[in-house]
Amino acid sequence: MRSSAILPLLSSAAVASPAGWQPGWGGNKQPSWGWGSWGGGWGWGKPHGPPPYSPSTSVAYFLYNDPAGASIVSLEIGQDGKLVDDPVKTATGGVGSLQVNASGSPAMSDTLGSQGSVTIKDNLLFTVNAGSDTLSLFFIDPQSPTKPKLVGSPINTLGNFPISVDYSPQLRKACVLNGGAKAGVACFSVDPFHGLQADGPLRALGSSIINETTPPSGPPGSAAQVLFNPDSSAVFATVKGNPDTKKLGSMAVWPVDNGDISQGEPVVSTFDGLYVDFGFLFVSQSEIFLSDAGSGAALVTVGDGWKVTLKEHTVIPGQQATCWTAYVPSLNTLYAIDAGYDGVYTLDPATGKQTGTINVQIPGGNATMGVFDSFVKNETLYSLVGSNGLVVVDLKTEQQVQYLDLSSFGSRQYYQGLAQWP
Repeated sequence: MRSSAILPLLSSAAVASPAGWQPGWGGNKQPSWGWGSWGGGWGWGKPHGPPPYSPSTSVAYFLYNDPAGASIVSLEIGQDGKLVDDPVKTATGGVGSLQVNASGSPAMSDTLGSQGSVTIKDNLLFTVNAGSDTLSLFFIDPQSPTKPKLVGSPINTLGNFPISVDYSPQLRKACVLNGGAKAGVACFSVDPFHGLQADGPLRALGSSIINETTPPSGPPGSAAQVLFNPDSSAVFATVKGNPDTKKLGSMAVWPVDNGDISQGEPVVSTFDGLYVDFGFLFVSQSEIFLSDAGSGAALVTVGDGWKVTLKEHTVIPGQQATCWTAYVPSLNTLYAIDAGYDGVYTLDPATGKQTGTINVQIPGGNATMGVFDSFVKNETLYSLVGSNGLVVVDLKTEQQVQYLDLSSFGSRQYYQGLAQWP
């Protein structure tokens, strides 16, 4: 796609004057966007020019993690907040792959064993191709958001079996977590016109943290998620432990110094009683809500030297596999999402204590077979479920408002990740 066609649409990604625009890579190996006066580095002036485009359409996206060819699936969200039954596939340029269970059989759902396999910031969508060890970047055209456009070519993730990705608009960098035999975090400078460029080597996770195959065996012992903290001063990643061997899960942190992501050994923390660290989010700059697929959830606190300590461990009675997390500040509620239960647990962000449960089902009273990757928009929860479809839940009333059946669309085994735009 021509850069002139993208330029007026970049919304908050284009935060300075387009005068003197020179897309490309500068001699310092940083993207030299050339908006305003940049002097060989980043050149972000005060926003001016045309206001960002305000779309009337919202879209949900998930990854179709197919080993024969991966795709991003787009679903429009109607004005009533419900999903429109008209999925659109767009090839990622890579192929998927499936995590295996203890017996070596491919997983039938949550085939990457992760949170964050699809990430959207500004008008940029990132997703992983676990079978080709690559990361894809898409531009979402606000005039045609169900048809994201691949930017450049997918880039090698420097490791094996990428499972999770996050992007920092502040740093203009994306980081991906590899969970296979060559495990670790790789980071990339992001140019929305030309694509991705490696930002340093693989930041390896040592064998004391993870010792996996390609494809990995899990969920126990496998990687889980990568995420920038709110001010982009560090990159965090979770790795699951194994309750059977009493190996605790881990949280690894790479600090950011003057825009440079550390290439050294990460600061690693473990938490007593937490064996299957999975999805997480930041409640604040220093507090993290972390799911534990073996017991429930926890609040942990980031302290001096990037060490993370346990604040509150909440054991959720009857939980089966609490893997994903969500947070709605306006409702003052955290949500822990269970792959083995037809419902979502609510928790108090101040104490971490469970406050209730929201149940979901397929019309007719049939089980959804668990709740999986999710996002929240306008106090509404959108979730993949274990059956072939998605549920939509009004979090204010704590009532399910939709079950979208996708059984005529594709194989549920390949559904992975879920994110929304704008």
